[in-house]
Amino acid sequence: MTKPEEVKEMLDQTIKKFSKVDILFNNGVMMHENKIPDVSLEEWNRVVDINLTGVFHGLKYVIPKMNSGSSIINTASIAGMYILY
Repeated sequence: MTKPEEVKEMLDQTIKKFSKVDILFNNGVMMHENKIPDVSLEEWNRVVDINLTGVFHGLKYVIPKMNSGSSIINTASIAGMYILY
C-alpha cells in the first residue's frame, strides 16, 4: 500500500475480475514491541508509511471507483493505545 503504482494495479485487477469495488479495508500495522527510545527512524518511517500513506493511497485511488452504498473500514493495532516508554 505504500507504492501508488501497486495500489493502482491492485485496483485495476479488482475491477477486471469483479467489475466494481464494494469495500475498502485499510488495516494498520504496529511497531515491534520496542520501547520508543529503542525504535529506529527506519522502523518508525516504515510504520508511518504503511499506516498513513498507505491509507491515503487506498482512499485516493479506490474512492472514485466505489459505488453508492460502498464502505470504507479503517482499523489500527490496539498497540496504538499504549505508550511504550
